[in-house]
Amino acid sequence: MESSRIIQYTPVFEANKAAYDSGLYRFIGNEGSSRSSKSYSLAQLMNIIAMQQHKEITVVSSSLPHLKRGAMKDILDVMKTWGIYRDKNHNKTDNIIRFPKTGSYIEFFGTEETDKLQGPGRDILWLNEMPLIKQQSYIQLAMRTKDVIFGDWNPADEYSYVYKLADD
Repeated sequence: MESSRIIQYTPVFEANKAAYDSGLYRFIGNEGSSRSSKSYSLAQLMNIIAMQQHKEITVVSSSLPHLKRGAMKDILDVMKTWGIYRDKNHNKTDNIIRFPKTGSYIEFFGTEETDKLQGPGRDILWLNEMPLIKQQSYIQLAMRTKDVIFGDWNPADEYSYVYKLADD
């Protein structure tokens, strides 16, 4: 990232970063309408964390095509805007972006890939459009997440499991 470039952050980004930096929360929920900046703000935060710390980050949604049009696109857009994207660090076959200076990576997969739900763990998990992800899938992923879980969603069915997590 060029040092002379000024990065614009939203209050949503600032709130997520403060919650993450506090170390007090296992789950950080983001409910908001379409275009409320929740996904883009989380994309900025995932990039900053990966650039500053050695972290294994997993970003999931209900399907890989959904993820590619949403959170993955946002993370790549942030990287390109900040001038930090390098094609050589992006494994497009396995959907992994590596950050060589810190040893971090961000991996992407859809929850329809059930073998990955019970696979290796991670430090940080971001569940994009969380109500679309089955609760059992969330449980499998959460059990294998060491540090923090971020979730984002549009206002949805009031009985969705995401509201219980957010309330707790």
